[in-house]
Amino acid sequence: MSSQFLPGYTMLPRPANDRAPPAMTRAPSDDAMLNQHRNLVVPEADHLRVGDCVVDIPRREVDGSGGEARRITLKALQVLLVLAAHQGKVVSREALLEWVWADTMPTDDVLTQAVTQLRKAFGDDRDAPQYIETIAKGGYRLLAPVEWLQAPPSPPIPVAAAPAPAPRSAEVIAMRRHASAEPVAEAAAEPAAPSAPPAPARRRMPAFAWALPLAAVAVAVAAFAWWPRRADPPAPAPVAAAPAAAGAPAQFQRITSLPGSEMWPSLSPDGSQVVYSAWVPEGDQAGLLVQTTAPVTARAITEPPKGVQDNMPVWSPNGREIAFERWGPGDRCGLYIVPSSGGEARHVADCRRGSEGSFSWHPDGRHLIASGLGVFEDDGALHLLDLATGKWTPLAYDKGENDYDLAPVYSPDGKWIAFHRNISLSDVWRVPAAGGKPERLTGLRTNIFGLAWTPDSSAIVFSRYQDASVQLSQVDVATRAVRDLGIENAGWPAIAARAPSLAFIVDQTETALFRADLAHPETPPQRVFPSSGMDLMPSVSPDGGQIAYMSDRSGRIALWWARLGQPDSLRLIEGVTPVPRFGAVWSDAGDRFLVVGRDGVQLALYEVTPESGRVRRLPVPAGDVVHGAYVPGSERLLVVVDQGAGRLGLTLYDRARTPWKALAQLDDVLMTRVDAARGRILFTRPTSSGLWQASLDLRDVRKISESPAVGASRRLAATADGLRLAVSGRDCVLRWLPLDGLDKAKVARAPCRHQGEMGVSSVSLDEGRQLLYYAAEHTSNSDIGWMPLAGR
Repeated sequence: MSSQFLPGYTMLPRPANDRAPPAMTRAPSDDAMLNQHRNLVVPEADHLRVGDCVVDIPRREVDGSGGEARRITLKALQVLLVLAAHQGKVVSREALLEWVWADTMPTDDVLTQAVTQLRKAFGDDRDAPQYIETIAKGGYRLLAPVEWLQAPPSPPIPVAAAPAPAPRSAEVIAMRRHASAEPVAEAAAEPAAPSAPPAPARRRMPAFAWALPLAAVAVAVAAFAWWPRRADPPAPAPVAAAPAAAGAPAQFQRITSLPGSEMWPSLSPDGSQVVYSAWVPEGDQAGLLVQTTAPVTARAITEPPKGVQDNMPVWSPNGREIAFERWGPGDRCGLYIVPSSGGEARHVADCRRGSEGSFSWHPDGRHLIASGLGVFEDDGALHLLDLATGKWTPLAYDKGENDYDLAPVYSPDGKWIAFHRNISLSDVWRVPAAGGKPERLTGLRTNIFGLAWTPDSSAIVFSRYQDASVQLSQVDVATRAVRDLGIENAGWPAIAARAPSLAFIVDQTETALFRADLAHPETPPQRVFPSSGMDLMPSVSPDGGQIAYMSDRSGRIALWWARLGQPDSLRLIEGVTPVPRFGAVWSDAGDRFLVVGRDGVQLALYEVTPESGRVRRLPVPAGDVVHGAYVPGSERLLVVVDQGAGRLGLTLYDRARTPWKALAQLDDVLMTRVDAARGRILFTRPTSSGLWQASLDLRDVRKISESPAVGASRRLAATADGLRLAVSGRDCVLRWLPLDGLDKAKVARAPCRHQGEMGVSSVSLDEGRQLLYYAAEHTSNSDIGWMPLAGR
């Protein structure tokens, strides 16, 4: 997005010939409005009073008269600024669309949604407005008076989901300490004096670790298997999540707000302090900061040298120590423990670097439990570390060979270990702390990002992915009931062991579509169909004339289609809610494509004829569909299906018969691509890196490459000169490299086709025109949020 459309920047005058398309007609008053070049005002301060509300411009938050803050989108803020510049005057819909959504092709409802969001933030009534009035066939008028505030207003008191206001700091700490009779490290009620200078502004975290919701898409493709080698435990029926507090979003407070990324929060046992990893500017470096659960200055407890990152801190049960992973050059990884007051960190064990792994202290404080992806060979098992000896031993529990168990967390009473099994089609499980047979607690089959027990060990809070959004949910262990907490774009929850205190990451990542001209590397990449939403999974037809992709630009995740070179053809495809795990797969004729969509809680395969808008659900015989592809020149389809507990497999179907006939099957397959030119099927596995090939009838299976890594298959393309992979790295969004022989030296020498620090999640190649379409982060930032945890 150009800086000229961001708050705090001047709106540049448009040249006289830079006008709307001739097909758009306006009354003379509309043209007069469009020719005023101060529609997007330059804010005179960071806070704007609108009636009884105060708008925090940098945070995009509206504080109501009752101290309740509601966050609004960037586009809604820009609409408000336009209306504020013309307070008391009617601003036409055409003018608002022209200035706020300049150089895009918005649907008519995006403005309606922005105004609806503003009304909700102001608590306004459309039928009896006090803030924004709708003028029939005219536009909108801001009724409330506006005033720029040179000094920020007093911060509101954070409130819980319950109607009562949250206690102030000293009251909260007293409440938290009341839950424990054990001696713990004392935490000051007032902010501690920093032992180091205030932390500088952060840079965004590299794309390999976390970018919600983009990482939800990027991590959506790993670690599970198919055809169980033992009987699966019975899965609980999926439970519809209940809304929080009569549908009202839960209230929380951002306790960090610097640019960049703060990651992996962990709370002290009494819930009064939080430790997190913070990335410093101008370098690949991260340290641990500690602060009270309020927006105050943090203090550094580790100061790693350049090129070293301290990540995944976890507070000890007695509150005196913090365990964390230290990542160094050359993929070095060590597990360290540092006093919670700061000081020298001591090395306790080696580990295997990876952002999916995590670990947890046992309540006795003498050992840790960790997931295999974080600390061991890639066996996907849970292991224990004896802190006295530094020895790792596997947990004695039932686990299939191809199950991957992640994010283990001990319950505060020490009786259970919660974890999630597999990644993309994952669920919450628990197993006795001594080992044994695990039991499945949810039937959601989705990506999960972090688990945390409530202090009474009765429920588990977790972050789950659904329809391009990540939200906090809670499962009651006894009843298996799942309810949403009303917080979206939040992950990696942490709960204090002895207090109702909840911290989590609040993500503000946006993604966009780009097009790179591979034949002319000197040409900068171009945005494709710019929008204020999140655009994902581009898929270009074989002749390069059409594109299908997924976006929430209309306010919900949906499927969009257009003829390239014909901007007016862009439209939303009704009749399917796509699952943004893989992009659409075109037929060889380019007249149809396959896409996986959600039908309630079930995943189904749909065939779309975009020219007519026809959408048809295909009668796949069994299982939830994860991916589908055409076999050229036939009525055969390749379908990847979840066969239970997240295990995946590929089936070749003949759909000319009713019911469809299964012709061949392969175990442990995640994604397929048909390389018609070479008469082969390429596929990746969810349990190991590399690429395999098979004949079109699924015979002659063999591994042909050790790349790509697990989860990178959406960045792969088959070209006339071989296989290529899109690679992202520090300071470079896109490098386009041959798949064979990838190593760090070769990647470093390859030309960068898109400068920046974003990460590519998926690609689609128009080989005839040598145009590469890809989805990448457009903006990225994450903060730490905090709120009191409501009771059962």
